[in-house]
Amino acid sequence: IAWGKSDDVNIFLDLNPRRRKGSSAMPHKDIKGGNPIVEEHVESFCNYTRGALMTALSSAQMRYARDLSGSASDRVILRTVFMWGDQVIRRLANTVYWLGIDEKRSRERVERTLGTVTSSRILNYLTDERMVREPMARSEAHDLLGKLATKAYTEKIPFKKVLLESEEITRRLPKELIEKIADPLNYIGQSKEIIEKVFELYHGKKTLV
Repeated sequence: IAWGKSDDVNIFLDLNPRRRKGSSAMPHKDIKGGNPIVEEHVESFCNYTRGALMTALSSAQMRYARDLSGSASDRVILRTVFMWGDQVIRRLANTVYWLGIDEKRSRERVERTLGTVTSSRILNYLTDERMVREPMARSEAHDLLGKLATKAYTEKIPFKKVLLESEEITRRLPKELIEKIADPLNYIGQSKEIIEKVFELYHGKKTLV
C-alpha cells in the first residue's frame, strides 16, 4: 500500500474523510491524506517480528534442560509480538477499508509497457499443442518473443502491432486472438473473480477498529 501511494506509483487513494496531516516538514503530503503512518507501522512490525523469530530460533537450542537462556527472551518477544500484531491488524484493516484506486493513473502505468508484459501469455499459446497446430519449442518461442518485445519497447511500438507483423506469430495465431491476448488490460488472470469475492464478503462491514 505504501508503494502504491508513493510519488512514482501513485495509484492508491485514501478515501477516509478523517484526513491525516502530512509531515511537519512536508505539507504537500496532505494531498495524499497525510503520512502513511499505518503502512510504515506495519513495515516496522514486520522488521521487529523477523528479529524476534531469530531470537526464538536461537533460544530453542539448550544445553541440558530448559533454563532462562531460552524462556527469558521468549517471555519478552511473545507478549510484544502478539500485542503489537493485534494492533497492526486492526489499523491495517481500517486502512484497506478506505483504500481507493486511481483508475486513470493505473491505466497509464499499464499502457506504458506497450503490452510487452503479455509476452509470457503469448509464449504459453505458441508452445501449447492444444492452442496451435504448429507449436514451437519453448526456447525458440522465448527467443522470438524476446526480440519482438525488445523491438516494441525500444521503438515505442505497441507490442500487439509487432506481433501482427511477425509471420512466425500470425501463421500460428489468428489476428483476433492476438489482439485479445496481447491486450494488457485483459491480462489479469483470476484477479477479477478474487476481488469480487473479497468485495462481496467484506465490503460495507465494520472493521475491527
